[in-house]
Formats: sequence, structure tokens, C-alpha cells
Amino acid sequence: RLDDLSVSGHEGVEPALAQIYQGLNQYQRRVFDVIGHLDAPELDAELVAAVLPTTLADAESVLAELVDEGLLEVAGSPGERWQPHEIVRVFACQVAPAEDRQAVVERAVAFHLKRVRDLLQVLAAPAARLDHPRLAARARAQLERERAAGSALVDQAVRHGLDLAGALVDDLVALLLRTVTGLIGCAESEAYEQAPFSRTVRLLV
Repeated sequence: RLDDLSVSGHEGVEPALAQIYQGLNQYQRRVFDVIGHLDAPELDAELVAAVLPTTLADAESVLAELVDEGLLEVAGSPGERWQPHEIVRVFACQVAPAEDRQAVVERAVAFHLKRVRDLLQVLAAPAARLDHPRLAARARAQLERERAAGSALVDQAVRHGLDLAGALVDDLVALLLRTVTGLIGCAESEAYEQAPFSRTVRLLV
């Protein structure tokens, strides 16, 4: 554990993290590498499961193990979101294999694109606006988190010179613009109308 090691200020932090990293098993290391690839202030198990890819249960289990190692902290409700310390994020960015970054970021963009679509559909449903105001409020809060995360991913792709699939980026940017301008209404296409979002509703209730 990081807090079991002798660390004074920032001195010795990188060797301490390197020692912990070397002691991780292959599954823990794969999840830790995702932290570096995404360089995000927080992440959730669904995102980790989507980008590896692995099962949601396995992602949750390994994230909990990284908390036990002192590499992550729980954010919000237990099992909802996890945050790495800023120093841990910097270290993760350094050690994450560069050759895997393209695939991980591209899967993350696709994941955020689907989640934003699902949230917009939830908000477009009359029942969400009229019968369940708390549901709508939580959906808007989640939508803001997805907007921030999606914007950061697009910025990161540009910063690292990643050649992401153009359609993915274009779709994500278009959806993010909808959230910023408040154009939350009925979906224009059959793709929106048919997108599955029952899990999104369950997560928000």
C-alpha cells in the first residue's frame, strides 16, 4: 500500500508507486493502465469494463482491490465512481503502454457516446420530466459528468495525436454540443429511438 511506505512530500513517491505497480497482478495492472490511458480525474466500473473489455463484476472487483492498494479512492456512493490521486494519475500516464492507448481511448469515446445518447433519451421521455423530477435531475447531473469526460477524451486524442475513427468523434462532439446548448428533446433518428437505455434508468432511480 502507498500509505504504508515512507513518503515525504513528493520525494520517493515515484519509486513507491513503481514498487506497488510491480507488485500488481496482470488484471490489476490492466485496470491501472486504463487510468493512465484515459488520464481522467475519475472513472466508473462500466467504463473500465467497456474499454478493457471485461465483465462489470470483474471491473468492480479489481477497482476495489486498487482501493485496498491505496491507488484509488471511492468517489460518491461506494461502488459508483473511483478517483486516483493526482500523483497516481501522473505515474499511471507514464507507465501505461503507449501502444494500447489508441484502442482504449477509442473504446472510451464509443462508451461515452452511447451513454450520452441513453441519457438524452431518458430526458426526452415525458415520464422522466413529469412523473420523476428526481430522475431527471440525476440524469442531467450524469449528463454533465459525461460532457466533461467526453470533452476531455477528445482533447486527449488531439494532444496525443491519436487517429480516432472520425465518425465516433463527430458523433460525440455533436451530442456534447446538444448538452451544452440545452437542446434536449425528442431524438431525431430511429437510432436514438431504438437505443437501449433501461440500464441507464435503473442506475438513476
